[in-house]
Amino acid sequence: MLQKTCPRCGKSSSDVAFIAAFCKDCYLQRQPLYELPELELDRCVKCGRMRLKGFWRDEKQLPDYLREKIKSNHVIKSIAAKLHVDPDSKLAHADVRITVQAEGQTVALDDRLDFRFIKTQCPDCALMSGGYHEAIIQLRGNPERVERLLPKLLRRLEARTFISKVVEHKEGPDIQVGKKRPALEVLSQLKLEFETSNKLVGEHQNKRVYRTTACVRLE
Repeated sequence: MLQKTCPRCGKSSSDVAFIAAFCKDCYLQRQPLYELPELELDRCVKCGRMRLKGFWRDEKQLPDYLREKIKSNHVIKSIAAKLHVDPDSKLAHADVRITVQAEGQTVALDDRLDFRFIKTQCPDCALMSGGYHEAIIQLRGNPERVERLLPKLLRRLEARTFISKVVEHKEGPDIQVGKKRPALEVLSQLKLEFETSNKLVGEHQNKRVYRTTACVRLE
């Protein structure tokens, strides 16, 4: 391969990476590949989720959000981000790796993005702290089957909604679930048979509010 010599610093392509006719460092000094934004994000002090594009998301959604916020005249092929948060501070940073297609070459750059958090509570955590729950899932029957099912069921529920409390009874546990619809959907996805009943628990905006109990009996 024909070797290049950087016209600005004299480095050779056998020693350092090049972008077009310049070594990588000189090219980036003349023409940055992207511009990092200044960010201020709401972050829940309880669960750590951030408000991204109007929705409360966890850290795994941060790269997709940054892809829309980072300005570049080139094609951004991928973004990886590792969040670092000081719990005692409103300031945080993310170590990011940005892969850009520039001058016909794929260039990966490591950078640091600083931003400010506004400490708050997401709606789910605010409701959970008040003991709010729209549904109760009762597990009854064979104690061994109940014990095996419980952790799996809790994981599925926590991926869709929040759990206010698990109350242990002699007959089996009652799981107080934040949102009714995902609670029933999870039971159906697990192919569990259940019976439901509804109880009037109050009124909201002149409408009656009911709490649903779903009883799962395991043989």
